[in-house]
Amino acid sequence: MMRALKLIECIAVGSELGVLLTIKGVGRASVKKIIESGIEDFGGLENFDSSDLANLGVKKKQAELIVNRVQRSMR
Repeated sequence: MMRALKLIECIAVGSELGVLLTIKGVGRASVKKIIESGIEDFGGLENFDSSDLANLGVKKKQAELIVNRVQRSMR
């Protein structure tokens, strides 16, 4: 079931970053901004901080949530 949900999220956004949609408060527009900047996966976000994401147009609170999720997943 979890693999199916992850696949659905990836398909919905067209990227591995679809999993970010599971974060409460993060929507398709934020994920789309990240993808449109050329980032396609968590590895591309590994060295980003919330201000880097904000520079891409992601709201500050959403950027913080995304950075926290990426950092947890990279451990």
